[in-house]
Amino acid sequence: MYKNILRTVLLILSGAAAVFPALAEEGPSISLQEYYYEPDSERPTQGRGFGTDLAIAWPLQNRWVLETRLFGTWIDDKGNYRRDAYRFGGALDFRYDLGNPNALHPYLIGGIGIVRNNLIPEEDESGATANLGVGWMSGPLNDYGVRLRGDLRAVYDDFDDGVVDWRAGAGIMFPLRRPQERIVEVEKVVYKEVPVKAPVDSDGDGVTDNIDKCPNTPRGALVDAVGCEQYLKRDIKETLYVEFDLDKSEVRPSSYSKLEGLASMMRKYPSAKMILEGHTDSTGTDAYNQKLSERRAEAVKRVFVTRYGVDAARISTVGYGEGRPKASNSTREGRAVNRRVEGIMKATIKQLQTKQ
Repeated sequence: MYKNILRTVLLILSGAAAVFPALAEEGPSISLQEYYYEPDSERPTQGRGFGTDLAIAWPLQNRWVLETRLFGTWIDDKGNYRRDAYRFGGALDFRYDLGNPNALHPYLIGGIGIVRNNLIPEEDESGATANLGVGWMSGPLNDYGVRLRGDLRAVYDDFDDGVVDWRAGAGIMFPLRRPQERIVEVEKVVYKEVPVKAPVDSDGDGVTDNIDKCPNTPRGALVDAVGCEQYLKRDIKETLYVEFDLDKSEVRPSSYSKLEGLASMMRKYPSAKMILEGHTDSTGTDAYNQKLSERRAEAVKRVFVTRYGVDAARISTVGYGEGRPKASNSTREGRAVNRRVEGIMKATIKQLQTKQ
């Protein structure tokens, strides 16, 4: 019986050794592991188990590796430190490397094989086994390619009605041949000198055409390192003050000249925006004065739009009622000052800089 089992194992190993190396991109390697074995609770023999595992790995394609393996396990019976039971056999495992194979990476492993169990009292049994697990593999530790590895596996054994044991192992793996150094052929390149024309500055801004990103700049303009004009930004601000009669929201004709002057500034600076703020004195209720201040701001806006052609989208209005007096509401003169619309026009302009 023992001879038949060994012949079967050797036949499987020799067949794999003959077929799979032809598919390998790299050479085979040998792995030696020591492992701790935890028997299934259904086994008649309980206790600590230890074993040794010898495998030859054959690299296949796309990170797949075939491992042909021989193993032997010894189990102490219930902690009596006697090697009362053992199991040995062979297996074919497939390993799939996750991550970069040239660095520390995890892997998945699993396979099938045959096993011989020897238990007390003289209960020898041969059968099939299978395993599935996860592990890790280090990158090469030296120029020869030596690596460390370890894994945890669930091991099925069809002993009796079938049991599942656990094993945790660690060991070393090294190639059966030293990795070959790659020889890189260097192509000889001959350079021929070609006359280079002097760069041209077509627009005369001091930046040659090969790096000029703004061709045809005005003569005398100050430019940056890539030939684009440099501008100075300047903020423009104009104010407006228009008074109103008591409880009125019509714009006085005498105020048109002020509005015309500011309208011309709005046309001069197309990017300018204006806000008109309406105000009242303290005569009347808060709610009434709020509405009155809003009507006054809208009345000034209508003059700008209808009489002077300013785009309505460039003007915004707001009413503050009697909440922001400029003078005291206790005098007639102060109340007259507070019946008003104030306007603020703002624009940011760019001025082309010239060389001194």
